[in-house]
Amino acid sequence: MIKIKGLTTSLIIAASMTGVFSMEAAAGPIITPVSFSVSSPDPANSTLATNNILDQSGLSANYVAGVTDFDSFVATTTASFAGQAELGGAGAPSSYFEFDFGATVDIDGLAVWNQNGSASLDTFTVETSLLSDFSVSQVFGTFTMAIFGGANPIAADVFSFNSNDFRYLRINNLTNAGFSSATRINEVAFRSSGINTVPEPAPLALLGLGLLGLGLARKRRH
Repeated sequence: MIKIKGLTTSLIIAASMTGVFSMEAAAGPIITPVSFSVSSPDPANSTLATNNILDQSGLSANYVAGVTDFDSFVATTTASFAGQAELGGAGAPSSYFEFDFGATVDIDGLAVWNQNGSASLDTFTVETSLLSDFSVSQVFGTFTMAIFGGANPIAADVFSFNSNDFRYLRINNLTNAGFSSATRINEVAFRSSGINTVPEPAPLALLGLGLLGLGLARKRRH
């Protein structure tokens, strides 16, 4: 009976320490994909598919991926451009911009700095998947750009959605400002949900204290 009591007490103590050892990653840093592609190239400039949408060109400030706070950065950072060299382009509406993060991530926000021409992005959905072919996916939206064209500099439009684990993300282009051949945006940034927990020693502490209680109970018994 003493043995059971000692073990139970130790397990209770260890369970109470679980919260002490629990750690959570800092919320809200910007996460950057490792690669970017489009479903169809911009017919006016096919190189826009791989240029500039993630290189911070045209932004009024720079961020450090995994460090810079998303909300603070997008609230004060604008974008401007002198021409197509700072844009990312895809084909006409029904095309998409696709991002590969290289590993599973948990993201709950997206910032888009639009461009100020008739090829500006208007409405879109966000689609995420763990699979590169998106055969199993989750779709969020529909979202509408509030900052639609206009003069430089351009502030970011920020959109939030329910965080989920995925590796690939698509911005599905539904409509633009009227250009029939392509849709172009300046920059994008992604916000970490910050809910991924850091590996913690609590389970080991629980086991260790339980065994300690068992040893003390045996000692008392003898």
